[in-house]
Amino acid sequence: MDTFEIILALAERFGLMVGVVFLVMTVTPVQRMDFTRVESRSRTLMIMLLFGLFGILGTYTGNSVFQSVANLRAMVVITGGLFGGPVVGLGAGVIAGAHRILMDLSGFSAWPCGIATALEGLAAGLVGMWLRDRAMNWRIAASLAIAGEAVHMGLILILSRPFDEAVELVRLIAPPMLLVNSVGAALFVEVINIFSRDRERRESLHAQLILDIANMSVSYLRSGLSRQSAEQPPRSSTTAWAWRLWPSPTQRTCWPMSGPGRTTIWPGEKSAPAPPARCSARAGRSSCTAPRPSAATMTTAP
Repeated sequence: MDTFEIILALAERFGLMVGVVFLVMTVTPVQRMDFTRVESRSRTLMIMLLFGLFGILGTYTGNSVFQSVANLRAMVVITGGLFGGPVVGLGAGVIAGAHRILMDLSGFSAWPCGIATALEGLAAGLVGMWLRDRAMNWRIAASLAIAGEAVHMGLILILSRPFDEAVELVRLIAPPMLLVNSVGAALFVEVINIFSRDRERRESLHAQLILDIANMSVSYLRSGLSRQSAEQPPRSSTTAWAWRLWPSPTQRTCWPMSGPGRTTIWPGEKSAPAPPARCSARAGRSSCTAPRPSAATMTTAP
C-alpha cells in the first residue's frame, strides 16, 4: 500500500469517526457532562475517559502498515488536552497509548507510538492551561498535531529496530498521519466549540424566558393577592407568544414590547398589534424595533 492509498483510507475512516463522535455527544449523559470550563473532579475524570475511549477508537479506525498502524489517535488526545487541560490530556494519552502498546506488545513500533500519544496529550494540556479560553482554536490544534506527529515519527526512528524497516515505515505513514491528524484535530476542536456555544445559547434563552415570566408577574404582585386577582384570566405578553412561534436562534419575527414606537397586546383586549418586527438574538438577548401601528394594520388581538 502506497502513501496515497493510506491517505484515502484514513480520510474515509476519519469521516466515520467524526460521525460516531457526533452521535455520542448527543447522548443525554454526555450532554450532562457540561461542555464548559467549570472544573470538578468528576467532570475531569469523565472527560478524560471519554477522550481516552475516542483515542482507542482512533487506533481501531487506523490502517495496518508494516506491523504498525497508521492511526487517528493524535487528533483526539490533542483536542482533549486543549479542552480539559494537562490532567485530561495526559490521562487520555495514557489510556490510548497503553491500549496501543498492549494490543501489539511485541510490535517493533508499539512503544514509540504509545509514548508519543501520551506526550501529545500532555503537551496539548499544557498549552491549554497556558492559553485558557483561547486554546480551543483550530489553528492551535492543527499546529500541535503537526508538531506531535513529527515527534512521533522521530521516536519511531530512534526506538524501533531494525532501523531500515523503521525508515520505510516513516516514509509511508508520515505524510498521511501529519495531514489527516492535523485536519482532524482542527475539526474536532470546532465540534466541541459548536456544542459549547449551543449549550450556552440554550441556557441564555432559558434565563431570558424566566425573566419574561417574572416581568409578567409584577403587575399581579403590585395589585396584591386576593380572590378577585386569583380569578382573573392569566395574561401573557405577545413577546412570549413570539418565543413559541418563532424560535429561530439567530433571527425571529416578534411583537415588540411596550415603549416608544412599540406596543403590548394582551389576550382578549380589542387593540391593534404593531406590525411584525425583525429581531436579532445574540447571546440570548433580543432587540426589536417596529413602527407604530397604522390604521391599515388594525386587527383584533387573539
